[in-house]
Amino acid sequence: MKTIIYFSILATSVFMFASCSSNSNEEVPNDNGRKQRMLTVVPKAQPGTRSSLTDQGSQGLSSMWEMGDEMTVYNKTYPSSGYHTIKATSTSKAANFVGTADCEVNDQLRLFYPSLGTKGAVTDPAGNGTLTLDISEQKGTLEDIQQHYDFFYGEATVGEVTDNAAVANAELSQNLTVICKFTFKCNKEYLKDISSVEVTNVAPKAAFALSSRTTPILTPSAAGTINVVATDNIDNSVYVTLFPGETVPSFTVMAADGKYEGALSAATLQAGKFYNVVVETARTGEGSVDSGSNPDYVEVCGIKWAKGNLEYDPVNGGDPGFMENWRIAPTQWHFVGYDKGYDININIADEPIKDKFWWNNILSPFDPTSNNYKSNGNSISGKIFYYYDDSSDDDWTTTVNADWANRGDLAYYVSNKQYRLPTLAHVKLLLYEASYQWGYYMVGNKKVYGVLFTTPNGSRITSTYEQSVELSDEDLEKGLFLPAARILTSSGQLGNSSPPNVDGHYLYSQSSVFSFDSNHSLGKVYLEAINYSLLYRHSVRPILCE
Repeated sequence: MKTIIYFSILATSVFMFASCSSNSNEEVPNDNGRKQRMLTVVPKAQPGTRSSLTDQGSQGLSSMWEMGDEMTVYNKTYPSSGYHTIKATSTSKAANFVGTADCEVNDQLRLFYPSLGTKGAVTDPAGNGTLTLDISEQKGTLEDIQQHYDFFYGEATVGEVTDNAAVANAELSQNLTVICKFTFKCNKEYLKDISSVEVTNVAPKAAFALSSRTTPILTPSAAGTINVVATDNIDNSVYVTLFPGETVPSFTVMAADGKYEGALSAATLQAGKFYNVVVETARTGEGSVDSGSNPDYVEVCGIKWAKGNLEYDPVNGGDPGFMENWRIAPTQWHFVGYDKGYDININIADEPIKDKFWWNNILSPFDPTSNNYKSNGNSISGKIFYYYDDSSDDDWTTTVNADWANRGDLAYYVSNKQYRLPTLAHVKLLLYEASYQWGYYMVGNKKVYGVLFTTPNGSRITSTYEQSVELSDEDLEKGLFLPAARILTSSGQLGNSSPPNVDGHYLYSQSSVFSFDSNHSLGKVYLEAINYSLLYRHSVRPILCE
């Protein structure tokens, strides 16, 4: 399984603290004669952490303290004084922390963020100065991490003491956690509407002994599970805190359209780093299909069709062997705007997938300046052409040299001869010999309508729109599903079909389209000639697997 990891190192001097506050200036003596004082903790170096975390893409995470952030103080010199809480006095990268604490001159203090609680991420269940850090329940957001799981440790020495106040200078800071951004993909598409992620084979807890005579060491628990449950569904990525060390995490992702599973290869995570990781997954629940055991095509009446139309996608990237960013759509029901709902016009310019091209134009498939084509009615399937004399539109010749080509079969051209546009003969096999079933595929709570073509098993069977049925992944594996998406207008708008007026237009290699329409001949498929002067950019282009 291919894994991509990018990381950026958080600032080396990870933080330190500043001043404290109290509701009273009165001295509170202890039984041993020590006193509670207003303690101000001041960082000696510029801190590099917390509390407000911002994802800056390739630059990693930026951070700053926010006024009121709470930190725990543990007095190593007099541990019997217990825990105290200090708070940030400003919103900045170098905030002072202030609070009431038992302290005397030269006391050695240990500082921990976030503050200790009776339950939650940071506790001391045994009451012996050893913290239990629990990251087993997270929400997948930076906000959740910065409030609960962004663990930091530091040390300070009390230097100045008066009757009522003390100042300690922070000398050391240490980040104890790793923050990961896990982005999930399946079959070249980002997962959407993620409700939960189960991360297994990772340590869900760790111990950190503030009472240790030497510098405390983080001791992760045995491998277990972290449950990431989103308050609101998340698209694509979740942020998760992990403990550093060797790990081989596995993932179970629940998205709107089903269950997905994936894993990463072994890695050693280093504390204080931000990892941006793409996790490839496979769909394993709610109508999943084991794509690994199936070919990359579906066969109908002896013709091998690709499992998706040709697309240009600069976001998800292209397929191996294709020109940059060109790919086969990840599913048969996929087309630009499928997730936007029906009865709307979609501006292709606003879509990350630039799913349009003009027939026969391979040099400028997105915004051609003229209606160039070899000649009306001639098949270009599996061919590319170049001008040998620009004095006439008929002065074309075929070529095998892709560097020379400027017109022809775009699918053939960008796939390096792996795929090609169908001919009229191929289309007629679908329309007049294959069985076909009107239906819809559920994507989340949306229906993608279309027609499923299959090889007849005995007598040929056809249906109408009124006989539409819900289609599963298993159904789609049996044949070619063409989703209902209308032709593009000259202004670049894609008009989706809206039940009960469902229709679709599909390009083939002879400058024409074949179509189906729920209101035409009771919803039967039919051939249609295309008008060059108006439009011949198409949202769905079924192609053949060579």
